[in-house]
Amino acid sequence: MSSQITGQISRDDELEFYRSIAEEARDIILVIKPDGYICYANPAAIAAYGYEREALYSLRVHELRDPATMPEIELQLQTARVSGALFRTIHRRRSGELFPVEVSSRAVRSAEGEVYVSVIRDILELQRVEEAQRRQQELVHGIVEGLDIPFFAVDRAYRYLVFNQTHVQNMKRLFGVDVQLGENILEYHKDPAVRQTVRQNLDRALSGEACAVESLVGDAQWEQQVLRVEHNPIRDLQGKIIGVVIFCSDISEQKKAEQEARACDLRNRELVEDTQVIIMALSSAGNIGYLNEYGQQFFGYASPAIQNKPVCELLMPELEVGGRNLRQLYAALWMNQVDGLREIHENRTAAGKRVWVDWLVRRGVNPQSGEAGWLCVGIDVTAKQRLLEEERKGYERRRCNELMQDVIAGRLTARQVQQSAAQLRLNLAGPFVCMVFAKEVAAAPANADAARRHVADDWLDSLKQQTTGIAWEANEGLCLLLPYDAKEEPLTIAAVKARVAGVMKNFDKYGLGKLGPVGVAYQSPPSVGLPLLYEQAVTALKFGCLQQTDEAVCIWQELGWLRLLAKDMQSLAAQQYVADCLGPLLGISPPEKSRALLATLRELLAGGMFDVIGERLNVHPQTVRYRKRVIEKLLHIQLDAQDNRTNLSIALKLYEVQQAKGIGNDIST
Repeated sequence: MSSQITGQISRDDELEFYRSIAEEARDIILVIKPDGYICYANPAAIAAYGYEREALYSLRVHELRDPATMPEIELQLQTARVSGALFRTIHRRRSGELFPVEVSSRAVRSAEGEVYVSVIRDILELQRVEEAQRRQQELVHGIVEGLDIPFFAVDRAYRYLVFNQTHVQNMKRLFGVDVQLGENILEYHKDPAVRQTVRQNLDRALSGEACAVESLVGDAQWEQQVLRVEHNPIRDLQGKIIGVVIFCSDISEQKKAEQEARACDLRNRELVEDTQVIIMALSSAGNIGYLNEYGQQFFGYASPAIQNKPVCELLMPELEVGGRNLRQLYAALWMNQVDGLREIHENRTAAGKRVWVDWLVRRGVNPQSGEAGWLCVGIDVTAKQRLLEEERKGYERRRCNELMQDVIAGRLTARQVQQSAAQLRLNLAGPFVCMVFAKEVAAAPANADAARRHVADDWLDSLKQQTTGIAWEANEGLCLLLPYDAKEEPLTIAAVKARVAGVMKNFDKYGLGKLGPVGVAYQSPPSVGLPLLYEQAVTALKFGCLQQTDEAVCIWQELGWLRLLAKDMQSLAAQQYVADCLGPLLGISPPEKSRALLATLRELLAGGMFDVIGERLNVHPQTVRYRKRVIEKLLHIQLDAQDNRTNLSIALKLYEVQQAKGIGNDIST
């Protein structure tokens, strides 16, 4: 019966089948005779060794080995004959290159007798991987053992995966136990409460949360430490959590030091905060790093508002009232030109109040941060210094007031003015811009003359300091002469407005008080003397609001026709002029009719069509025509005549000014 019928294959087919497997194999396959000669080599062998097939068949297997491995061959062949051999060795290519291999060899019987079948694998890359893994393991082991803090890792069942000797020693010292790999860490904690805490922390990490806890660790009968224990989850390549790695740091000394520091800080704080002395720490560049509670209350600043702010910009003016430059004084400190200073100088609070402090500044450290810089100790001497300063400034104010009042009144000769001005260090050469302020002293209570006097004096001093002008007090208000350098910029209305706006801006910036209207005049032409200049500023203060009702600053040069009649505004002649021009209209009863006719007259004098005037007065155009005829009949004039319009315009303006100033009779009376 043929093999096809029985389902079996022939011997030749079987051999061909196994030959085809060997031919396609990626590993080297050699068949070796007992004397060592190669009787078969697959294509992988030909490619690996670099010999042609016939050349390989003429070689003994010994010639494919590293000469250094020759002594091992006979024992390896004997082992392969008896039980099969699996070993690693070094083979050699035709080029002489050596490469590591893993050999699986076994003796088999064939029709030609006993032969050795060796399956050989090139393990060069495998050895490289193994070497890298070995080095990595050595590195990890070195890191773990090199840590001077306890380190260990556990799996999801809390069993030790690895630990270093520091952890072993720590567990022995704190709990009196000898830990073993594979053992459950919870079993080493006899106290149920401690065991429960350890489990909870491990479970937090096993759930994916990295956490760190600080606690007192150890049995009281052995030793105890305050440890910071850090728990971090261990993940495999797929991201699955397979355990927890733990680092422990002994912070006992740190905690002890912190407790001592807190106690010391508390004592220092009580000493620093309770004393009625300003204590301030500055950086080397002069920025505020610390100000004690008394200092915050004294200057009116909360701590966050002053942190890292320049002390010169925040707590002191650039120039004292006496003219000393404080920022230059302290710049010598920041530039290390001096080692410290002891000075009494002016400071400013958050509210803009001027205070005086006796400062001792020396090199030191911030009591909170420990940063090196300057330590400042200050004592409030405002009351004492204010008395001395007020005496000096009061004398200068009185002398200045007397001089300026004499100058305005014309009671002094030019020589006397020059001598007195030189004594007070005042420059009266000009040209000047004169400002007269109607100041409201709102800070003082009613009937408190002394308090009002103090506020007014303080205002004058501040005004003089901020503008470098001549400030004095007159019956009409508080006055200021601003020197003007006409060489730099011509003395024009625009330039004067800009200069006055700068002064007003300083009022807002330095909080110098609430202002009423301000009258302004400037020397144009330059020959205008100070008495006339002052009179013009006062006139602008009195009457400017009538022309510029929404402006706080009224300038004489912008008063227009009011400049011509300002002096005669209250005279009987002025009142008679109004009565002559407008009397018949003012005497009409009822007053509502008189007001309506005056309003119509004002619009007619301003010009415009009857339709436009009617819209402005909210009446019919025919009503406007009718009122025009009534006005002409009452006044016995023709409104279209230019002379009549001029006279009526002036009379109407005079009447409005007199009414605003309470001069003459109201039409309602």
